[in-house]
Amino acid sequence: MSNKIKAEFNPVIKEILTSSNILLNDGLTYLLAIHFGTNPSYIPEELKRKVLATNILTKDYSNGEVKWKVPLFDGQDIGFEWIVDFMNLFSEVNPTRRGTKSLVLTRMKKFFVNNPSIRSQDVMEATKLYIKNVNDPKYIKMSHKFIYEQGGSMLEDWIENYEKSKNSGGNKRKMM
Repeated sequence: MSNKIKAEFNPVIKEILTSSNILLNDGLTYLLAIHFGTNPSYIPEELKRKVLATNILTKDYSNGEVKWKVPLFDGQDIGFEWIVDFMNLFSEVNPTRRGTKSLVLTRMKKFFVNNPSIRSQDVMEATKLYIKNVNDPKYIKMSHKFIYEQGGSMLEDWIENYEKSKNSGGNKRKMM
């Protein structure tokens, strides 16, 4: 009988490393070292810089604190409990457009990695603005497709609309 602990790396992490031209095994090894609080001497400075530039995590060198923006292991939810509320916004309008948590979580994590200055509150307010502007519930996007679809991100567009609305005094007229 094996006593091995079975843990899978988060596929989002793998995608980020690969798309950032970081050798997968090198990047995962460095992330494991960070996760377990070790600092091996054989990890090149260039690799450290490249991995930290991906925004998978932030590292405060003054106190050694690490904050993961994307969990290292599959199934970990770090600060994404609110996505259920996000999905419910869609289901309140059209229950068939709620989406699945795993797809929403994967796409939302990728969205935050690509947009580190955006907060969950911005996402929720932009989504509410989008939903207010949907004329027919049957045409509302699936929640995960609202985040990312082949043509881009409607969420990103609606965050821009939300920012414009907020900066112009909250004008309630339709934005698109």
